[in-house]
Amino acid sequence: MSTDLPAIPETWDVSEIPSLKGKVAIVTGANSGLGYETALQLALKGAHVVLACRDEAKGLEAASQLVGVLGTEPDRGSVQFLQLDVSDLASVRRFAESFKQGHDRLDLLVNNAGVMGGSYTLSKDGLERLFATNHLGHFALTAQLFHLLKQSSASRVVNVSSRLHKRGEASFNEDEIMVTSPDKFGQVQTYGETKLCNILFTIELDRRLRTAGLENVTAVACHPGYVATNLGANMAAANDNWLYWLLIKLMTFLPGGKTPEMGAIPTLYAATGNEVVGGDYIGPKDRSTGSPARHEPATLCQSKSGANKLWAFSEKLANVTFVVEK
Repeated sequence: MSTDLPAIPETWDVSEIPSLKGKVAIVTGANSGLGYETALQLALKGAHVVLACRDEAKGLEAASQLVGVLGTEPDRGSVQFLQLDVSDLASVRRFAESFKQGHDRLDLLVNNAGVMGGSYTLSKDGLERLFATNHLGHFALTAQLFHLLKQSSASRVVNVSSRLHKRGEASFNEDEIMVTSPDKFGQVQTYGETKLCNILFTIELDRRLRTAGLENVTAVACHPGYVATNLGANMAAANDNWLYWLLIKLMTFLPGGKTPEMGAIPTLYAATGNEVVGGDYIGPKDRSTGSPARHEPATLCQSKSGANKLWAFSEKLANVTFVVEK
């Protein structure tokens, strides 16, 4: 890691988020857990936050709850629900078009939504569910909103990854990026591979932004540590291996486990911190707890060959052309 990077403060919390008055943000998977807490803190600082959620009822309920929490706070922003199923490419296109109709720029895109566990399942587009949700849908969303990100004086793309991306490094195959059969699917392994894709995408997007001279758009990745959210609960519920089920249930009660409020800190710092630079990978200082800090991702995340193949593969599957230029 370069020593020339701006030093991140030893301690940092939500009180240090700068005013976001007038800023427009999108948070995917914002109806619960990390996404909800991220949306809340951004709105408390004055941003207009679009809650991009798959389930309409849950999304509207979250929006209503947030309005109640914001109350009469003097610097409060606003929230808006727009339906988005990131595993469904048609839904991604509809969301992007709907957002464009109401906004002429985008200041912050937090690609947070994710799924974990379960068995080998295909999305509506016939693609492996974890890859479609955790990586491909967010790649397509970023591509289709990229023009609006360029309209901001200083925008950020934050891709929420996981420490488990390192579990995917050993099995990741840049020539066969997506799992295509049940015998190659593993709950932790496949999840880790999709989280590796998040960081590969982030670093490659940063590389292309710098090559194009686009200094007003920043791409960063982050991870929350071990957090008690619906993601882990759903994985436990979907797991038919009792040992994994018990491990997942216990994980959030171990010293590294924490609440969504604490878990959202790395995402919020990645989204708003003054010292953040393109290509950063932000996580809790002590791997799972503490203030945000820079971390080194898996070595494979620096693979230009792997990143370029992932980019081309993603463009093909999503039927988008993602050109990074002024």
